[in-house]
Amino acid sequence: MQGKIAYSVSTTSQLSSKCERPVLLALRDLLDMQLEYEAWDRDSFLDAAQNARLVASAERYYRAMYYANR
Repeated sequence: MQGKIAYSVSTTSQLSSKCERPVLLALRDLLDMQLEYEAWDRDSFLDAAQNARLVASAERYYRAMYYANR
């Protein structure tokens, strides 16, 4: 069982490190361009921003659930 847990943790941390930077760059771009995007299509921007909040909340939730069960 210990081996499975160690593998799971290492896989999760490797996956997080590979995905984290591109996600942060995309979110940074969204914030940098917020005024331009809002002026172009306010409703779509608000939808995208709300979806981003949902994804961030889900990630925190599942990360907490994963680490709580370790």
